[in-house]
Amino acid sequence: MKHLSSILLAAALIAAGTTACFTDPTESDMNGPERIDLSRAAVFINQGDSLTVQAEVKDGVGNVFNANDAAWESSDANVAVARKDTVVIPGGAFSRVFIRAVAAGQAYIRITTNGLTDSLRAVVIPPTFTGTVGPATASVGDTITITGTSVLTFSTTAGALSEVTVGGEAVWVVSRTANALKFISFPATTADEIAITNVVLLGSVVIAELPATSHITVTEADEPANDDPATPSTLTLYSDYYGVVSGSDADDYIAFTTPATSDSVGIEIEWLSDADLDIGLLLGDGSGACAALTGACYSKMGTGDNPETAAWRLAANTTYQFDVWVYDSGSSPYAFYRIRTTKIN
Repeated sequence: MKHLSSILLAAALIAAGTTACFTDPTESDMNGPERIDLSRAAVFINQGDSLTVQAEVKDGVGNVFNANDAAWESSDANVAVARKDTVVIPGGAFSRVFIRAVAAGQAYIRITTNGLTDSLRAVVIPPTFTGTVGPATASVGDTITITGTSVLTFSTTAGALSEVTVGGEAVWVVSRTANALKFISFPATTADEIAITNVVLLGSVVIAELPATSHITVTEADEPANDDPATPSTLTLYSDYYGVVSGSDADDYIAFTTPATSDSVGIEIEWLSDADLDIGLLLGDGSGACAALTGACYSKMGTGDNPETAAWRLAANTTYQFDVWVYDSGSSPYAFYRIRTTKIN
């Protein structure tokens, strides 16, 4: 009996020691829910589209809690609507929300469950640029302004500037701020779509390109009159002049008058196509004859470069003409050009 008692005592001591050292692996559950894990921290949705986001409630060691009581809401239902998925999830392992994009902007989708709250950012990307474009009717050389909105602005970052196309063709952007783009267009009709690149949504999200909802009608008031030196259009010296020349309108003649001093004038012509343009300096009498100061009319501008540049010393109080001539029309039916004149001394 003594031997048996010793065995029983030893067993009891071992059992007691085992019990004292045992740790319940689920003891941390007593701390309760500690966080909400969202499947997405932010979503970018095209206007009119929908997507789902899922949420799990967990404790510090990852144990999952029932989330059937979850409530979802949007901070701005005019931008994005939040609707809880009503399908019962077995065990309430997670909760799911449907987010529908209504209009361009930003909203926060909030979830509340088990005494916890969390949210995700929902950014709605519009299908079009809804800022204003005006005036609706203009002539080549007029400035057209695109104005941003409280949600959509423009990029002024080098290498990623906002640019403008009309009917798929590049135009001259002459001024660029975060809130407005100013450009000069070639002839256009309401059938020509205006598109803007690198549009900035909410100050940080860059959209590669958006078509504008507005349209413009642009005419070239000088055509076809200025295709003859007897009927030139005019420019003001030391300013920019914009025009369009085509294969059927092989020359543009543009008259200008020098000031009361004899100036050396820098001339640059640049164009937005693969054409090759040349520019000559002519007498201002409508004869089409070369100006005496220049020798051969196009001797300084026959390189094929784009832009082409030259410098001429011009007499005071004298009228001259530029002749913009299509040497090679390239693949485009027209060349949209800019003449820039600067005073050298």
